[in-house]
Amino acid sequence: MQNNTTAARNHAIPFAHPMLERFPRTLKALRRAVNVLRSMDPARRQKERAAMTVRLRALAALDRFSRQDSEKGLQPVANVLIDGTWDNPNYWFRYSLFRRSLGLSAGLETGLIGKYSRGKVRTSLNVIGIDKFVDFASEAVPTKAHRARARSLLSNAEKPDDLLHVQYPHGFPSEIVFDGILKRQREATVNLADPQLSDYVAEVLGYLDAANNILDRGRFDLVVLSHSHDYTCGSIAWAAICRGIPVVVLCGDYGASRFLHLRHREDLFAFPGRPTIEELIEMPQEIQNRIRSVGAAHLHARVTGRTDDLGSVYAYQRRSESISKAMLCKRFGWAEEMPVIGVYNSNWFDYPHGGGLHYFRDYLDWIEQTLKVAKSVDSVNWLFKAHPCDDWYNVQGISLEDLVGNIALPHIQVADKSWNGQDLIEALDGIVTCQGTIGIEAAAQRTPVLVSHTGWYGHAGFVVNPDNREGYLATLRSKWWDMKGAELKIKQEKAEYFAGWVFCIPSWHGTYVMKDDSHQEAIYPDVPAFIDNNQPALQQEVSEIRNWFFSNHKYFQIFKNARAVDFQAPS
Repeated sequence: MQNNTTAARNHAIPFAHPMLERFPRTLKALRRAVNVLRSMDPARRQKERAAMTVRLRALAALDRFSRQDSEKGLQPVANVLIDGTWDNPNYWFRYSLFRRSLGLSAGLETGLIGKYSRGKVRTSLNVIGIDKFVDFASEAVPTKAHRARARSLLSNAEKPDDLLHVQYPHGFPSEIVFDGILKRQREATVNLADPQLSDYVAEVLGYLDAANNILDRGRFDLVVLSHSHDYTCGSIAWAAICRGIPVVVLCGDYGASRFLHLRHREDLFAFPGRPTIEELIEMPQEIQNRIRSVGAAHLHARVTGRTDDLGSVYAYQRRSESISKAMLCKRFGWAEEMPVIGVYNSNWFDYPHGGGLHYFRDYLDWIEQTLKVAKSVDSVNWLFKAHPCDDWYNVQGISLEDLVGNIALPHIQVADKSWNGQDLIEALDGIVTCQGTIGIEAAAQRTPVLVSHTGWYGHAGFVVNPDNREGYLATLRSKWWDMKGAELKIKQEKAEYFAGWVFCIPSWHGTYVMKDDSHQEAIYPDVPAFIDNNQPALQQEVSEIRNWFFSNHKYFQIFKNARAVDFQAPS
């Protein structure tokens, strides 16, 4: 699962050794020293000044665009809180679209300042005419009372599972805290021996109190966020939902805006956007065919390395070594007549509960239970594959290779990171995943797929989808992959159709396709021309956003596609 959150990395200095992570004050001092030294370099300062000029020019263009009066007679939202905790060109672009759609510049806009990129964010907000701020990071600094409460909450935690049962103030979901700690530790599961663990929980308590104080004091009519997975923005989202304040999360992925409208507490686990069964089956057949056709085209472009989202780049562009079933069987000494099942791991700490993970504590729990089954089922050869974006992340602690190596059984092996992703799909008799996009990609190539839980696409009919933890483990022991050609063809068509809904966009977009968020600062130079060259599509987008906001639909991308008649791939 990959979205604009994958572009938001922890701000670690390049040479930071894992041992330094255990000494946060030393690491913080080193970072400051490095930043001071860098700031003294004349060439670097000149480069930064030039980059700031480009940024300001782009933001000024976004401000002009966002203030255009496209909706006559629109009653503006009186008081809106705008997330500034994450700084990315595409986020500011998405806010300009949303701002124009609701006429937000005519009301009172307050910027929420976070822990990182504080100066740049203040500058960005100033350029678009927002000069009122709330310093979320400063208000959320943990107090002695928070630290004492954190130690108390952790006092009975003996294993990572216990953290999912901690009762946090205001009913804040423990899964969000679990995922936030996991992201900071960058390990396979939450490390209870981490000396910073209680500090993280104290930080959660600080954010929860700050979020509630800010919303009580500000009396906002609308909250606009960049993310909602982590306990930073998540605390604001939760406090707003509990007060009945609408929350819009300005997500983006695959070249398009993928906003979420959060109204209910369970919506915090509703990422990413997906069509319901009703939406899938009620679409007229002619349009279904068009959506499926463009979905198939996008998936083909994706697995052949012609899309620029981060997951595709690492899975299909940077891995080019050819592989076949015969080649991998020869490498591992496997008999070719035996089935080979691939188990595709997720990144350990990429918010496992963000998409509604059920039945398992986290991805490590899922992999460990899957390995237990694999050990006992030697009538199958098992190939475990690490997530391609592990190369992008700074992964700490135990790895998938460690887990498989500890077993040391010939019928359980690890996939080589150099193997081409499409070749590997074709080489396997079946693929097991938790909730990765590989489930869609493989099913569309007629490779059977088993998922650990319904997740965000299990309901769509192209994967084997057990009802519970025991059902998954029992299915894993069976010959679930043994499907006939007609059944695989049906699943292929359903996967392509689903892909058209979730990846593709209405054809009126034309060249209005954004770069992936991971390009970061390199996006700014093209923003003014991008706005000028896509005026009709942007005006259409603004109108669609307004219609969506006043509808009851949770997902903007799905709402927009449901109203379209022709479609295009975002690549």
